[in-house]
Amino acid sequence: MPTTSGKPRAMTHALPRKSNFYIADDIRLEQGGKPSLLGFFPGNVVVVPIPEKTKSPTQKEPIAVFGLAFLANFPDATGSYSLGMEFLAPGDVILLKSTDGRVATEKDPGINVITRLQPFPIVAFGIHKLIVTLNKKQFRFSFEVRRGVAEPSHQQPGVLLTPEKHKQKARQKK
Repeated sequence: MPTTSGKPRAMTHALPRKSNFYIADDIRLEQGGKPSLLGFFPGNVVVVPIPEKTKSPTQKEPIAVFGLAFLANFPDATGSYSLGMEFLAPGDVILLKSTDGRVATEKDPGINVITRLQPFPIVAFGIHKLIVTLNKKQFRFSFEVRRGVAEPSHQQPGVLLTPEKHKQKARQKK
């Protein structure tokens, strides 16, 4: 569509007004693009059982769970959007930041943004944040990571990541 200057104008789409957020051990896409959540965490609370005498995690001595998957659902989204994502631990410690994605609807409205962090690092217990950005608009989701013995539906065993184990994992990724 031309503007008064004669230059084409980029197509813009209304930003979604509705959003939903889910956490699970894993999320898979089924036929037709339907997400299946495996090991769903109700109430957006992940309880990590670790031995009672173990110190709480820090940035220098984090722990990790095998992995967590996240689904941000925008049921009324239509069109194409730039996509950014940021995971923050308590104290706004950045666990992951990505700003170069794109996402688009197909013929029906709705967008599902699925990501999995494996392992999921824990540098502190408390409220964590996932910020999904569509065309520069932020959608903020909070979830809690707690220490303790959990009900079976919340259990994810914690693994201590000593500095040496952390270095080994980094070398394995290369």
